[in-house]
Amino acid sequence: MQSSKLHELGTSTIPNLQVDIKLLDYQKKLVDSTLSQLRYDRKYVLMKDTSFQERFKEANKEFGKTLSESHITADTPFCRIL
Repeated sequence: MQSSKLHELGTSTIPNLQVDIKLLDYQKKLVDSTLSQLRYDRKYVLMKDTSFQERFKEANKEFGKTLSESHITADTPFCRIL
């Protein structure tokens, strides 16, 4: 009986931890992307160099892609309960 409950806990906890770890990775990527956008925005304003504007757009696109991926990862039965 006791080992059955421990096994059940382990089989539900490990997948949840895997999702949590993946979401933390996405969080880091989103923060990095946001900081990149801010950096390129400031450089563009100061220097008026269009290459910084292009880098800003690329970072913005990467942010959107990462955000979409994080939503797909978070769309698990466990996360839907939350």
